[in-house]
Amino acid sequence: MSSNNIFFNIIVPTKNRKETLRYTLQTISAQDYDNYKIIILDNNSSDGTQDFIKKYNNKKIIYENSNKELPMNENWERGLKFCTKGYVCVVGDDDGFFPSSFKKMNEFIKEKKAEIVSWHANVYYWYNVNSEKKNDIELYFSKSKNLYTKRSSHQTLKRILDMSILYLEGPMIYNSFININLINKIRLQKNDNIFFSNGIPDVYSALVLLLNSKYFYKINFPVGLSGISKSSLGALLTKKDKSVEDIIANMKYFNITTVPPVPSYYLSILEPFNQLCKEFENAYSYHVNFYRLKMRVRSEIESESKKNFDFYNKELNQFINKFKKQYSSYKKFIIFCNLFKITFYPTTERIIVKLDKNITNIYDASLVIQKKYDFYSKNKLAKLKIIDKKLLLSNFCRKIGIYNLLLTTIRAFKIFT
Repeated sequence: MSSNNIFFNIIVPTKNRKETLRYTLQTISAQDYDNYKIIILDNNSSDGTQDFIKKYNNKKIIYENSNKELPMNENWERGLKFCTKGYVCVVGDDDGFFPSSFKKMNEFIKEKKAEIVSWHANVYYWYNVNSEKKNDIELYFSKSKNLYTKRSSHQTLKRILDMSILYLEGPMIYNSFININLINKIRLQKNDNIFFSNGIPDVYSALVLLLNSKYFYKINFPVGLSGISKSSLGALLTKKDKSVEDIIANMKYFNITTVPPVPSYYLSILEPFNQLCKEFENAYSYHVNFYRLKMRVRSEIESESKKNFDFYNKELNQFINKFKKQYSSYKKFIIFCNLFKITFYPTTERIIVKLDKNITNIYDASLVIQKKYDFYSKNKLAKLKIIDKKLLLSNFCRKIGIYNLLLTTIRAFKIFT
């Protein structure tokens, strides 16, 4: 393989999940590409992960055991010392890659000379998930005819903080390849020389990369596969059927101290953003739309029990009332007007397919899902029959620019009550 090919550093944090980790590693080692290494960051596992890695006997693996439990961001940070060239991606120990992903990414990055390349997070629900979604896949298709879109980092960060889009639309290191030179450049701007300086490192990475870049590429073909297993960490802050005490404990685990204990994806954006404002003066030029934030969070918690909803709603209102005091009357007016702004968004189509019961891991799932993606990409009529109809109306509204206006009109009572 050519020496000019991109070198990929795949960081895999793990803790007590060797049974899913083995299949994550299989999706990497099965790539038809050789210029990479795997950095396994074992956060003091007690399930025999270290012995498993020794028996796995892969020369591309660097294994490091912390020998004590570390916060997530500290565990991730220690992986960067092994990344001296090329591009970096962090992969969960129940996630994986599609076949030939590295080869495709190598060709794309070399052609575009891109610093940041991100992808849509297709989802696989593991067989061990205690849910009707067990063995489901959520597969996304871009409405664009191009293989990629080039997106403004400034506009994307602005929309995330406006609460118009979720942080998943940003280039998280969880769903992107990032040039290590850019990561090092960001580290050098900080007093502590630490990249992952917040307890929610995936969300923080998206915000800090957007703040320190002009643009990024979003590719419209499958690369990474996000796994949802019974012990996935990503859902801890928002997982349903958890008590208030559970949510408080999870926030303590992530070292979240600047936002209230409310199970919300949108609210969790503010914790890393607050950290960003401490580190970078230009972060203050971005404003959080606290009106739409309240609306979004209220929608997220409305299915909670009355007791839990009352608690969360009280915490939310107290937080919003305090938070908005940082803005002048003029800025509050501008933020309010943004609720009714005509805004056009890229859209995606989604299909949900149930895999056969004999598919029990993310490696086998990746092979089957790739075939399904290829099939439905060529057979538009077959895709149309199973497309998620829930997205059709919202996609239409996004395409003609009225989604925000419509959402504000429908949910106005959640903003002002």
